[in-house]
Amino acid sequence: MPNLDINEDPFWDPPNPVLIGQAFLQLEPLGLQFENQLVASILSIDGQDGKNGEIEFGYAPCNLDGNTDEDDLPEDFAVEDPSELLGMKDLHYKVFVKQARMLPDKLCDNPFVTYQFKFEKGKTYQTPEFVGKERSP
Repeated sequence: MPNLDINEDPFWDPPNPVLIGQAFLQLEPLGLQFENQLVASILSIDGQDGKNGEIEFGYAPCNLDGNTDEDDLPEDFAVEDPSELLGMKDLHYKVFVKQARMLPDKLCDNPFVTYQFKFEKGKTYQTPEFVGKERSP
């Protein structure tokens, strides 16, 4: 067999990401400026494996500088009814992905998380890739 560089090898393809599963987090508590943190099951998308681990993630309201200290949040957004926020702009919040746990052994090489918001069609955010094989990055 010839010794070819991967760029010249016609039978080599770069590895593609594999979707392990999905987890969901509701944004409803943001309407009252509440932080929301959750440990959720990563649900298999094919329905056969059921649960493919867990993920700890959430969000917290913040100011324009990213400060999540409750005393530094704009008072305009401290409402008793979320409908009072209609028409207001510049509501900021931080999304955080703390940890994944119990990822399947065969699917935990270089894991990363992508996420999107329901009404932002086509826009996806991604965490940095965790380099190596790790079941609980």
